[in-house]
Amino acid sequence: MPNHVHFILIIPSCRGIARNAPTLGMLVGFLKSESIKQIRALVKNPNLIIWQRNYYEHIIRNEGEYDRIRYYIKMNLRNWEEDRNNPDNLT
Repeated sequence: MPNHVHFILIIPSCRGIARNAPTLGMLVGFLKSESIKQIRALVKNPNLIIWQRNYYEHIIRNEGEYDRIRYYIKMNLRNWEEDRNNPDNLT
């Protein structure tokens, strides 16, 4: 979607790994930080802000849920025409 992103992050089991293994918050923070650096360089705007402060997370617990969420993400772009945040709908 032009105004948000969906993704499924698969984190392997951390059993037996040192206690300083990255958390989900650290991974999302890294994604946001590194991507905004690249975007700011591309558009030559060092003050550009694109990320909201928080994020929504959901633990996928089984294959059925995984398939449903994956389908939702795949089909989500089709909803952009009706999205209330689409600039074409701001009248």
